[in-house]
Amino acid sequence: MIEIAQKKDAQAILRVIENSIYECLLDHQNDPEIIKEWLSNKTVENVSVWIENSYSFIYKQDDEIVGFILLSKSGGLLLNYILPEKQGIGLGSVLLKYICDIARSNNIPKITLESTLTAKKFYLYNQFKIIESIYENNKIVAYLMEKKINCSN
Repeated sequence: MIEIAQKKDAQAILRVIENSIYECLLDHQNDPEIIKEWLSNKTVENVSVWIENSYSFIYKQDDEIVGFILLSKSGGLLLNYILPEKQGIGLGSVLLKYICDIARSNNIPKITLESTLTAKKFYLYNQFKIIESIYENNKIVAYLMEKKINCSN
């Protein structure tokens, strides 16, 4: 079930984010320095601020938070994580469709995001288009993607 994220959910949301990041092996190859950098701004305090300033929703199953999605007021999809053991059964797509509906109802014309290598296939499946590849040291590390939202009701 999808619910509006609350500041009181920050610790459980952080657990979802951390567990998901550890599973993004294509992106960090278990390099502790890369993981540490990726997690450096993922704190209860920051999650609480993000919740307050964005469209943020959790996905709950059996009273446990298993997913989190965060959309900026301007249409940037900033975070989208599902617990690794709950991936592959459609929860991420349900959250993504929900956030697209939120964007539509708030007249946000498109959603943009920076996809990890791990998530690229998921976003392509959900009709996002690659706008550009992001390189570091002549190696693709992420993709800038977008999806236009039909805002006419």
